[in-house]
Amino acid sequence: HDDVDLPLGQVRVSFGRGSGGHNGIASIIDKLNTKDFVRVRIGIGKSSFWPWQQGTIKRPGGGGILERFVLGGFGKREQNALKKAKESACASTIMIVTKGYTAAMNQFN
Repeated sequence: HDDVDLPLGQVRVSFGRGSGGHNGIASIIDKLNTKDFVRVRIGIGKSSFWPWQQGTIKRPGGGGILERFVLGGFGKREQNALKKAKESACASTIMIVTKGYTAAMNQFN
């Protein structure tokens, strides 16, 4: 899933985390009644644009600018970074299925 707290294109495998404010993940946790599932997170963050990633301000609560960013499109430079991320996310997913999430976390995190 997309993660604004990770730099653009960075891929991380995780297990058993909270929603981190991600509405889609919060919905999955609610429906499954557990947070214990594997995730492949893909960074869409822009640290220069989002000061909270540098620890200077708190993340905005709720809609507005964050929603527009997350739901908006990507520029050409961003698309190139995400192409590599897609390959890494696919490889990590294959490893999760074939060798388990711990092996994938060790290789991709």
